Amino acid sequence: MSDPTESIHAASPPEPEASWELTGIDRAIQFLVLRGTWLFDEALDVDRLKQGLSQLLVDYPHLSGRMEGLDRVRFVDEGVPFATASRHELTLRRLVDDHALAHGLAAPLRMGPVKKGRIAPMAVRVTHLADGSVLSVTCAHACMDGSSFYSFVRSWGLATSGRPWPEPVLDSSLMPRREPRPRAEVKADALARGWRSLRLLRMIPVSVHLLTGRMNRRGPPIRLGPEALEVLRERAVRDAGDTPLSTNDLLTAHLSLCFPRLFGHRPPTRCTWLIVYDGRERIRGIPPHYVGNASYSVAGPTYTLADPLGKLAAMVHHTLDPVLARPSEHSTDQIALAMELMEVGLFLSHFDITEMHARRPTLVYQNNFSRLPIYDVDFGTAAHPVRPVRVIPHDLADPVLFWPTPPGEGGVEVYLTGHAAMRLERLAPDDPWWARVRGEEA
Repeated sequence: MSDPTESIHAASPPEPEASWELTGIDRAIQFLVLRGTWLFDEALDVDRLKQGLSQLLVDYPHLSGRMEGLDRVRFVDEGVPFATASRHELTLRRLVDDHALAHGLAAPLRMGPVKKGRIAPMAVRVTHLADGSVLSVTCAHACMDGSSFYSFVRSWGLATSGRPWPEPVLDSSLMPRREPRPRAEVKADALARGWRSLRLLRMIPVSVHLLTGRMNRRGPPIRLGPEALEVLRERAVRDAGDTPLSTNDLLTAHLSLCFPRLFGHRPPTRCTWLIVYDGRERIRGIPPHYVGNASYSVAGPTYTLADPLGKLAAMVHHTLDPVLARPSEHSTDQIALAMELMEVGLFLSHFDITEMHARRPTLVYQNNFSRLPIYDVDFGTAAHPVRPVRVIPHDLADPVLFWPTPPGEGGVEVYLTGHAAMRLERLAPDDPWWARVRGEEA
């Protein structure tokens, strides 16, 4: 028996013939799907959630629209599917312990029909458990990046309780664009900046692993509590000089030193770290509530595993300083060049994409979600809040993912994905690597 499904429409219709244009970055990740999974220790009021979603879709018309071609979404308000299900044999504890099972509760979203305009780019399912409920939201990554996705669900909670929510900005023309240049000139510019052509032969096994889900396999959470972070900070300060270190600087440096060792790399090995950052307010002209893909990445200088934590953390800080400025000319110029390359059909990258998913990678690709409003969700009322007790990380193939801990716990959770997760499965519980990554090694 199939789940009861209702099509949720916007509370008021969109403008006739209106549409949202996808940027080159949106189009480049059309094969990816975001899966958000929120666990609640009580039954969700499905009718109230549907009403709140209907109100919110007025401001997010592309989610109930349909794609046309590969470069735009028509605001036709044909609805977002909302399914309900009951799995009373399941408990919250079991889903916390088995993330794959939790993700399996999500409504499927196949990108083939999405791109052909046959179905909505978003689907919702609420599953009632023995001791609570699960809210699963799947969304085409082309329509939102992680920041706008989790902000959308936060706004959904506000709409459900009748509170105002930040007005999203659906205007892809705000992304920086350059005056058209000859293809050869664009390529020469990128190569001069150190961008490189994708090695297609090396992309084949990576693509196979991504399509089969092998690269989405994730290891158990590695918790770095407040005490562990403080120990790491004290250790780093010795070699950081006068550089003020943020928690992000510290985490990036710490995992950059731990991650390669998981694959047997030794201190002389030269490695590179890379982090994903939110370009809102950093890319000139992109406001904080821009909807679409406004995240990008920056790769740092090479380092060795013999470098002290503080020295590497200071390197991270000085590399990110111009990138994270508000606004940042570096970030604006980088994203403009990336979009220009896509417009002229050149597949170049500022880092080695194949190396991030290599069997023994020396590139440490990291994505930090710990400061996003992931737990800042409330589907209740002022008198009776309904907040998630756990949010399961999405299952994209970020090799290193930083994730917030549940409210009140403090610190962060670290998740390793792909080949790193497979390595963890073979790592003995008493292996010294665990003490190193948890900050327990002197």
